[in-house]
Amino acid sequence: MKDFIILLFLLPIPALLSCSGEDKTNILLPERPELSDNIAADAQIKELYKQYGVWFRYEFPPETFTYDWSDHLTDPEYTPADVNSVSEVLDSVRSWVFDVFPYQFLAAYLPLNVLLTDSLTTSYSVLDGHLATNYIALGRVGKQFGKQDMNHLREAWVSLFIEKMVISHWKYPAEFASFNPEAYNELAYETGIDLTVRYALLKSGRNGLYNNRGRLCPTTYAQDFGDYVAFILYRNTTEKKEYYDKNEMVKKKENSVRDYFYRDFGFRLEAINP
Repeated sequence: MKDFIILLFLLPIPALLSCSGEDKTNILLPERPELSDNIAADAQIKELYKQYGVWFRYEFPPETFTYDWSDHLTDPEYTPADVNSVSEVLDSVRSWVFDVFPYQFLAAYLPLNVLLTDSLTTSYSVLDGHLATNYIALGRVGKQFGKQDMNHLREAWVSLFIEKMVISHWKYPAEFASFNPEAYNELAYETGIDLTVRYALLKSGRNGLYNNRGRLCPTTYAQDFGDYVAFILYRNTTEKKEYYDKNEMVKKKENSVRDYFYRDFGFRLEAINP
């Protein structure tokens, strides 16, 4: 029988709290995840967990997704991953994310829980991924996976992994965030503006459309940092120059990210296909 750790949590749900104080509840959690052998991809999941301590989950109870151990419910809705697509997606994550960074770096900072879903949707958008307090979720794990713009999806997933590391473990990238703080404080971005010209952003916020009038969700400094990591790794020299020509601050932000990695982690980010 698997050993259990008893953890004490304060439930942040007002309906469960009395007027006199907060209820305290003991919750039982397994020391290690129970890794199955139901499908062929389970061998890959076990190997990734053994190597990096990351648990990829294509099956999980709804409450794992809908409540992220913080004080709010997460926004997107999801449909379960197509088990026939899991193996291909795991191969892609390994190639796009794990194989391009040093092992010790990944083992120290990768998120512990990665949920695999077929679709992640808000009221106005279908998402590539989602960040929560206790996990990240990858969308497109289904028949739609092979129909995606793989360059776009690769950048989105690299950015998502980096974003989670930034907010969970790393020192705040103060220099990087100081270049365009106004971009992170917008309620939504206006329709039709060039975000690179206006803010030196590479992408809008990960949650897609803000409303049905085409306004875009804002990004965060952590997503922006992740977007720049993906930009450094996967955009070639010609593509990068197009962004430099739009806003000279792009080059400054890129250099700030490069300096951060070398100073804090001891390695240089290099383009995969310069």
